[in-house]
Amino acid sequence: MGTLTLPEIAKKMRDIDFAMLLTHTENGQIAGRPMSNNRDVEYDGDSFYFTWDKSRVVNDIERDSQVALSFQANTSLLGKPGLMVAVEGTAELIRDQFAFEDHWNSDLDAGSRKA
Repeated sequence: MGTLTLPEIAKKMRDIDFAMLLTHTENGQIAGRPMSNNRDVEYDGDSFYFTWDKSRVVNDIERDSQVALSFQANTSLLGKPGLMVAVEGTAELIRDQFAFEDHWNSDLDAGSRKA
């Protein structure tokens, strides 16, 4: 595939529906869980995911904000090159309602719980 720029990678990442978010548990083990990519990928280095405030992932990030994300598109079955992306960084928990609304989309409604 050659060398891609960050905007080119971000464009390809929009088509990957799920990412694996990896955190460190209270025992230092690595825990992974699938998170919806929401097609919210303009990729300037920030990714946005939604979860419940009392979830294990929130507890893990509050304790240790170093996380990793992995993305995989197996388009090789369609005759196109596959794509794998791995990202490491620092997570930030955002509880601001306006930021929530900026990144929410209707595709998330089916999986959401109403408080």
